[in-house]
Amino acid sequence: MMWLAEAKTQGRRWIAALALAAVSALSVAADEPSAAEKAVFMTPHLAGFKAPGVLHYNYRETAADQSPIEDTADLSIENDEDASYRVSARYLSGERQLALPVVSKAQSNPVILYFLEQDVRQMHADLGGATNYFRRHIRMALANSADVAPVQFTLDGAAHEGTRIRILPFIDVPKIERMKGQEAKQYEFIVSPSVPGGIYELRSGVPDKDGRLTHEITLTLNSEGS
Repeated sequence: MMWLAEAKTQGRRWIAALALAAVSALSVAADEPSAAEKAVFMTPHLAGFKAPGVLHYNYRETAADQSPIEDTADLSIENDEDASYRVSARYLSGERQLALPVVSKAQSNPVILYFLEQDVRQMHADLGGATNYFRRHIRMALANSADVAPVQFTLDGAAHEGTRIRILPFIDVPKIERMKGQEAKQYEFIVSPSVPGGIYELRSGVPDKDGRLTHEITLTLNSEGS
Protein backbone atom coordinates (compact mmCIF):
# COMPACT_ATOMS: atom_id res chain seq x y z
CA MET A 1 0.00 0.00 0.00
CA MET A 2 1.49 3.33 -1.03
CA TRP A 3 1.86 6.16 1.47
CA LEU A 4 1.38 8.77 -1.14
CA ALA A 5 0.32 8.98 -4.75
CA GLU A 6 2.40 11.31 -6.87
CA ALA A 7 -0.06 13.21 -9.05
CA LYS A 8 -2.94 15.53 -8.19
CA THR A 9 -5.24 13.33 -10.28
CA GLN A 10 -4.53 10.55 -7.81
CA GLY A 11 -5.65 12.64 -4.84
CA ARG A 12 -8.41 10.27 -3.76
CA ARG A 13 -6.03 7.31 -3.97
CA TRP A 14 -3.46 9.25 -1.98
CA ILE A 15 -5.92 10.07 0.80
CA ALA A 16 -7.07 6.45 0.95
CA ALA A 17 -3.47 5.30 1.18
CA LEU A 18 -2.82 7.79 3.95
CA ALA A 19 -5.82 6.57 5.90
CA LEU A 20 -4.80 2.94 5.44
CA ALA A 21 -1.07 3.34 6.06
CA ALA A 22 -1.38 2.42 9.72
CA VAL A 23 -3.57 -0.58 8.91
CA SER A 24 -1.02 -1.81 6.38
CA ALA A 25 1.74 -1.49 8.92
CA LEU A 26 -0.18 -3.44 11.53
CA SER A 27 -0.77 -6.36 9.21
CA VAL A 28 2.81 -6.77 8.01
CA ALA A 29 4.01 -9.22 10.62
CA ALA A 30 1.96 -9.11 13.79
CA ASP A 31 -1.64 -9.39 14.97
CA GLU A 32 -1.18 -6.70 17.61
CA PRO A 33 0.43 -3.33 16.93
CA SER A 34 3.87 -2.79 18.39
CA ALA A 35 4.68 0.17 20.62
CA ALA A 36 6.55 1.74 17.69
CA GLU A 37 3.57 1.37 15.36
CA LYS A 38 1.27 2.92 17.93
CA ALA A 39 3.62 5.88 18.43
CA VAL A 40 4.21 6.52 14.73
CA PHE A 41 0.93 5.63 13.02
CA MET A 42 -1.85 5.38 15.61
CA THR A 43 -1.34 8.20 18.12
CA PRO A 44 -3.67 11.21 17.67
CA HIS A 45 -0.73 13.63 17.48
CA LEU A 46 -2.96 16.56 16.57
CA ALA A 47 -5.26 16.18 19.60
CA GLY A 48 -5.67 19.50 21.35
CA PHE A 49 -4.13 21.54 18.53
CA LYS A 50 -5.60 25.05 18.52
CA ALA A 51 -6.80 25.36 14.95
CA PRO A 52 -6.62 27.21 12.73
CA GLY A 53 -2.87 27.29 12.89
CA VAL A 54 0.35 26.34 11.14
CA LEU A 55 3.07 23.88 12.09
CA HIS A 56 6.50 24.84 10.80
CA TYR A 57 9.37 22.38 10.44
CA ASN A 58 13.01 22.98 9.54
CA TYR A 59 14.55 20.57 7.02
CA ARG A 60 18.30 19.99 6.85
CA GLU A 61 20.17 17.54 4.63
CA THR A 62 23.90 16.92 4.82
CA ALA A 63 26.08 14.66 2.71
CA ALA A 64 29.79 14.08 2.39
CA ASP A 65 29.89 15.25 -1.24
CA GLN A 66 27.66 18.34 -1.11
CA SER A 67 26.95 21.54 0.75
CA PRO A 68 24.17 21.34 3.38
CA ILE A 69 20.62 21.82 2.09
CA GLU A 70 18.18 23.77 4.26
CA ASP A 71 14.47 24.04 3.55
CA THR A 72 11.15 24.18 5.38
CA ALA A 73 7.82 22.37 5.59
CA ASP A 74 4.56 24.03 6.63
CA LEU A 75 1.33 22.29 7.62
CA SER A 76 -1.79 24.47 7.71
CA ILE A 77 -4.36 22.96 10.05
CA GLU A 78 -8.08 23.71 10.34
CA ASN A 79 -10.82 22.12 12.37
CA ASP A 80 -12.78 19.35 10.64
CA GLU A 81 -15.78 17.32 11.77
CA ASP A 82 -15.76 14.75 14.58
CA ALA A 83 -12.93 16.44 16.48
CA SER A 84 -10.54 15.87 13.57
CA TYR A 85 -8.51 18.24 11.40
CA ARG A 86 -8.11 19.29 7.81
CA VAL A 87 -4.44 19.52 6.83
CA SER A 88 -2.87 21.13 3.79
CA ALA A 89 0.89 21.10 3.37
CA ARG A 90 3.76 22.76 1.56
CA TYR A 91 6.51 20.19 2.05
CA LEU A 92 9.89 21.55 0.92
CA SER A 93 10.33 23.83 -2.09
CA GLY A 94 11.60 23.93 -5.65
CA GLU A 95 12.54 20.60 -7.20
CA ARG A 96 12.33 18.87 -3.80
CA GLN A 97 8.72 19.89 -3.14
CA LEU A 98 6.14 17.09 -2.84
CA ALA A 99 2.75 17.63 -4.47
CA LEU A 100 0.29 16.88 -1.66
CA PRO A 101 -3.52 17.02 -1.62
CA VAL A 102 -5.49 18.23 1.37
CA VAL A 103 -6.06 15.59 4.06
CA SER A 104 -9.47 15.61 5.73
CA LYS A 105 -10.46 14.06 9.07
CA ALA A 106 -6.83 13.79 10.18
CA GLN A 107 -5.96 12.90 13.76
CA SER A 108 -2.36 11.72 13.42
CA ASN A 109 0.21 14.17 12.11
CA PRO A 110 0.81 13.39 8.41
CA VAL A 111 4.25 15.02 8.48
CA ILE A 112 5.65 11.56 9.34
CA LEU A 113 4.29 10.16 6.08
CA TYR A 114 5.58 13.15 4.11
CA PHE A 115 9.06 12.68 5.59
CA LEU A 116 9.13 8.96 4.82
CA GLU A 117 7.75 9.43 1.32
CA GLN A 118 10.40 12.00 0.40
CA ASP A 119 13.03 9.68 1.87
CA VAL A 120 11.99 6.56 -0.06
CA ARG A 121 11.69 8.51 -3.31
CA GLN A 122 15.26 9.67 -2.81
CA MET A 123 16.34 6.09 -2.15
CA HIS A 124 14.61 5.01 -5.35
CA ALA A 125 16.50 7.71 -7.27
CA ASP A 126 19.82 6.65 -5.71
CA LEU A 127 19.43 2.88 -5.72
CA GLY A 128 16.70 2.03 -8.22
CA GLY A 129 14.18 -0.63 -7.28
CA ALA A 130 10.56 -0.16 -6.26
CA THR A 131 9.59 2.43 -3.67
CA ASN A 132 7.14 -0.11 -2.20
CA TYR A 133 10.13 -2.32 -1.37
CA PHE A 134 11.59 0.40 0.87
CA ARG A 135 8.20 1.23 2.40
CA ARG A 136 7.55 -2.41 3.25
CA HIS A 137 10.87 -2.84 5.06
CA ILE A 138 10.32 0.34 7.06
CA ARG A 139 6.88 -0.88 8.15
CA MET A 140 8.27 -4.33 9.02
CA ALA A 141 11.02 -2.77 11.14
CA LEU A 142 8.45 -0.70 13.05
CA ALA A 143 6.41 -3.85 13.63
CA ASN A 144 9.21 -6.19 14.61
CA SER A 145 12.53 -4.65 15.57
CA ALA A 146 12.16 -1.04 16.68
CA ASP A 147 13.98 0.31 19.71
CA VAL A 148 11.54 2.41 21.76
CA ALA A 149 12.78 4.47 24.69
CA PRO A 150 11.88 7.60 26.68
CA VAL A 151 13.81 10.71 25.72
CA GLN A 152 14.24 14.25 26.96
CA PHE A 153 14.80 17.22 24.66
CA THR A 154 14.75 21.01 24.72
CA LEU A 155 12.52 23.16 22.54
CA ASP A 156 12.60 26.94 22.75
CA GLY A 157 14.44 26.74 26.06
CA ALA A 158 11.88 24.44 27.69
CA ALA A 159 12.52 20.81 28.67
CA HIS A 160 10.17 18.18 27.27
CA GLU A 161 9.73 14.44 27.62
CA GLY A 162 8.86 12.20 24.74
CA THR A 163 9.43 8.84 23.07
CA ARG A 164 12.24 7.99 20.68
CA ILE A 165 11.73 5.24 18.10
CA ARG A 166 14.77 3.91 16.20
CA ILE A 167 14.81 1.39 13.35
CA LEU A 168 17.34 -0.13 10.93
CA PRO A 169 15.01 -1.45 8.21
CA PHE A 170 17.57 -2.73 5.71
CA ILE A 171 20.28 -4.30 7.85
CA ASP A 172 19.24 -7.89 7.05
CA VAL A 173 17.61 -7.57 3.64
CA PRO A 174 18.23 -10.33 1.06
CA LYS A 175 20.73 -9.47 -1.69
CA ILE A 176 22.12 -6.74 0.52
CA GLU A 177 24.54 -5.64 -2.20
CA ARG A 178 21.60 -3.92 -3.87
CA MET A 179 21.60 -1.40 -1.01
CA LYS A 180 24.97 -0.05 -2.25
CA GLY A 181 26.26 0.78 1.21
CA GLN A 182 22.92 1.98 2.61
CA GLU A 183 22.06 -1.26 4.41
CA ALA A 184 22.87 0.31 7.80
CA LYS A 185 20.55 3.27 7.20
CA GLN A 186 18.81 4.25 10.41
CA TYR A 187 15.64 6.18 11.17
CA GLU A 188 14.73 8.05 14.34
CA PHE A 189 11.34 9.49 15.31
CA ILE A 190 10.88 11.67 18.42
CA VAL A 191 7.24 12.12 19.39
CA SER A 192 5.81 13.98 22.36
CA PRO A 193 2.31 15.07 23.41
CA SER A 194 3.81 18.20 24.97
CA VAL A 195 4.72 19.86 21.65
CA PRO A 196 2.29 21.20 19.02
CA GLY A 197 1.47 18.53 16.48
CA GLY A 198 2.99 15.78 18.62
CA ILE A 199 6.15 15.38 16.48
CA TYR A 200 9.41 16.99 17.58
CA GLU A 201 11.98 15.53 15.18
CA LEU A 202 12.35 13.00 12.36
CA ARG A 203 15.73 11.80 11.17
CA SER A 204 17.33 9.39 8.73
CA GLY A 205 21.04 8.73 8.35
CA VAL A 206 23.49 6.51 6.50
CA PRO A 207 26.69 5.65 8.40
CA ASP A 208 29.94 4.46 6.87
CA LYS A 209 31.78 1.37 8.12
CA ASP A 210 33.29 3.46 10.95
CA GLY A 211 29.90 4.75 12.09
CA ARG A 212 30.30 8.27 10.69
CA LEU A 213 27.21 9.60 8.95
CA THR A 214 27.77 10.15 5.24
CA HIS A 215 24.22 11.33 4.61
CA GLU A 216 21.63 12.67 7.06
CA ILE A 217 18.20 14.27 6.83
CA THR A 218 16.49 15.91 9.81
CA LEU A 219 13.08 17.53 10.08
CA THR A 220 12.66 19.48 13.32
CA LEU A 221 9.72 21.38 14.74
CA ASN A 222 10.20 25.14 14.68
CA SER A 223 8.51 26.41 17.82
CA GLU A 224 8.37 30.02 16.62
CA GLY A 225 5.71 29.20 14.07
CA SER A 226 3.75 26.57 16.00
